[in-house]
Amino acid sequence: MTRRSAGAAPAGWNWNLHHHRAILDAIPPGARTAVDIGTGNGFLAVDLAERGLQVLALDVDAPTAALAAHTIEASGLRGRVEVRHADVLDPGLTDRFDVVASVSTLHHLPDEALGLRRMATLVAPAGVLVVVAFARPSGPADVVRSIAGTVIAQGQRLRGRYWEHDAPLAWPPPHTRRQLERLAATELPGSTVRPLMAGRYCITWRP
Repeated sequence: MTRRSAGAAPAGWNWNLHHHRAILDAIPPGARTAVDIGTGNGFLAVDLAERGLQVLALDVDAPTAALAAHTIEASGLRGRVEVRHADVLDPGLTDRFDVVASVSTLHHLPDEALGLRRMATLVAPAGVLVVVAFARPSGPADVVRSIAGTVIAQGQRLRGRYWEHDAPLAWPPPHTRRQLERLAATELPGSTVRPLMAGRYCITWRP
């Protein structure tokens, strides 16, 4: 997917933007509300709002939340998206949402298990939790997907199409793919974990 920058100029492509599709494809029929946890520059919140959802976009980093607010303003979706400088682990957040989404945020949290449990508490009874998470390789197939993702990204850079986000970085991820699968199975019974490209994995859970 190609997105606009906060100034409404073409921002290009990257894997995080590409993997928004994993979340958008999981939106339940009749969904009305969503929360984007670790919104970064706010482009997932824009994608969700453009599908008719009322969106709460959270980011614990104040300058990043300000960038997201600028993105929302430039997109003309301020009436559909509230940007909030807040931590998902804050117990004061008690609303439930039809879509609880997070892209490349889990490894930023100080306690990934607590983070998944907290996200699960935000899911409405007929809703869905979708987490696109980084993990280190656990086998040859993981390595191949990671290398292929790097090659594709480099090709986009050479074409001048790659967009570097402005949000804080945290690297490397603390868990391997197998550890991520065990974490999801423990904290989100019944969840699925499927591989995506470029070292990312999609956790999907429904109450």
